[in-house]
Amino acid sequence: MQASKESFNKVLTNGFKFVIPFYQRGYVWNEEQLTEFVDGMLQIYRNEEERGYEYFMGTIISKYSKREKGYNQYELVDGQQRITTFFLFFKLLSLINETSFAFAFVEEHSENPPVLVPCKADQDIYNRIMALKNDCKITYSNGVFNEVPADTKITAKELKTWPNMIQAFNILHDKITQSNDFASFKKNIVDNTVQFINMTLDDNDDPQLYFNNINSLGVVLSTADLVKNELFHDNYNDYQIYWEATFESTESRSYWYSSSKRTSDLRIDQLLLYYLQIKSWSWSDTYKPQPKKDLWSKGKGVAQNFADYIKLLNDAKNSKGKKVCNNPITTIAKELKEYSDIFRKIVPNDQLSYCLPPYNTKSIDEEYERLAYLIEKLKVSTVIPYILYVAYLKPKDLLDILKYLEAYLVRRCLMVDRTNDNFNRFFRETLIAQNVQSLDSIKKTLTPQNSKNSCRMPLDNEIKKGIDSLYFENNEEPKVLLYLLELELQNGNNLSLKYPDYYTLEHMVPQKLHPNWDKLKNVTERSINKLGNMTLLDGPNNTSASNKSWDEKMNGFGKKYKGYVTYCNGMITMSNKFGKNILNPPLKSWNDNDVSERNEKLILEIIKIWKC
Repeated sequence: MQASKESFNKVLTNGFKFVIPFYQRGYVWNEEQLTEFVDGMLQIYRNEEERGYEYFMGTIISKYSKREKGYNQYELVDGQQRITTFFLFFKLLSLINETSFAFAFVEEHSENPPVLVPCKADQDIYNRIMALKNDCKITYSNGVFNEVPADTKITAKELKTWPNMIQAFNILHDKITQSNDFASFKKNIVDNTVQFINMTLDDNDDPQLYFNNINSLGVVLSTADLVKNELFHDNYNDYQIYWEATFESTESRSYWYSSSKRTSDLRIDQLLLYYLQIKSWSWSDTYKPQPKKDLWSKGKGVAQNFADYIKLLNDAKNSKGKKVCNNPITTIAKELKEYSDIFRKIVPNDQLSYCLPPYNTKSIDEEYERLAYLIEKLKVSTVIPYILYVAYLKPKDLLDILKYLEAYLVRRCLMVDRTNDNFNRFFRETLIAQNVQSLDSIKKTLTPQNSKNSCRMPLDNEIKKGIDSLYFENNEEPKVLLYLLELELQNGNNLSLKYPDYYTLEHMVPQKLHPNWDKLKNVTERSINKLGNMTLLDGPNNTSASNKSWDEKMNGFGKKYKGYVTYCNGMITMSNKFGKNILNPPLKSWNDNDVSERNEKLILEIIKIWKC
């Protein structure tokens, strides 16, 4: 390896072609880094006449690849974010100030090198930006790249949904046009002022080693970037077939490189961790060597765990001494693609905007929709690895297994003495580890051997005994129970139910008792948090009802709020099937006995539908 301090002009000299390898991450700089970059350019401009002034821009690591079409081609190992930003910056200056720079920007305009070839994920957008002829901004909607007038105002919320390079282009445009200094900014200002440490790797240097060391020294790379590099740095064919189309198309990136509501982790990072958990706990006892217990642990780093798993799979032999896998990289890449298809069904991108399918569905995909709803609302992502595991195996009774899992999650909401002891480990360390992949085996595993098993399937007798002691301290679980129950009751009967998030949970005896409630007999606070005291109400009207008196809640008040008689009309959970007919005619009072009667009947109906 050769290292030297060199000027911008020498590093980016004529005849250079910089190629960002396919396995590297895409462009990721955000407003914080871009602001620092622009401030640095302004600092250079304001100090250009100061003799000997230098501005250090970090390290560029590259490896000579080949000479082609008059170019010395170098593979960028580190520095691609800074180099790409320089190209965007100078392109914008050329458009805004209507000046030319001695840059080709892209290979198609190669009379003035150097040239930058971004990684695959960014190439299309980068090439379109570099082909622009006039000053403008860029918008991006449904995969469509649009040029809009330069003075177009773009909101931060809108900008955040677009690819990073388009965000950077628009941010840099605003920063350049907001400073008069850039009107006379020339490339020669940075030629000798900007300094890099230029490190060129020798033929026998391993770019992979430097890539990993750079990350360990503090350059933030995502888990997915590191895993991709670990898997595909010398395997372009598998990258194209299994990774690129699955995770790096524009639509795919918008899903995989964002987080779901329940966690800040990127979805792709969640998938990679779940994959390792599955492989760790499903590894055959007959294989040698055996995996380390922390194969899937976050502590060591998921990328390093993948490296360990690749080696494990490569070395593994069965009881007869025969290799288990001849091509670990292809095997892992293929499996990740298949797991990703299942993951997208149980961790959807969009908020559910339609009514769920019924519990008696014959469609596996529809049951995935129902489980996705439960996983999000009940915050039970711990079940995801097992669903991935069993769905990948495709047992004949997969739909029945998924329905049984749903019944298990629903019934757990009705456990009086429920704890989460061992629950977070149960699905991977019991169901996956014991190779549970049939309806009979999951029933056998979940059937309680004793009442101290905190992960047991709650049986009818246990739930019935606890009916009067069951209170809900959060709103999400009873809302889920009432919505799913109402959905089943209305199924096939002129369904009037809307999508789940249309509703919020309404306490009929309010959580803060209105003075008028004191006038009603036999109403106590012990009724408040029972399922029998709750109903579904659309959000705005729930806020209006709040802690009003029973008569106001029931019949309405003022000009807008029309009461339960209107908003709950048609809801079977408010009918005499579950005690008194609350709506028709409107009940004049509501008391503890009414709550208890309705509470018992609702719960009995739930366990009748979601059988154990």
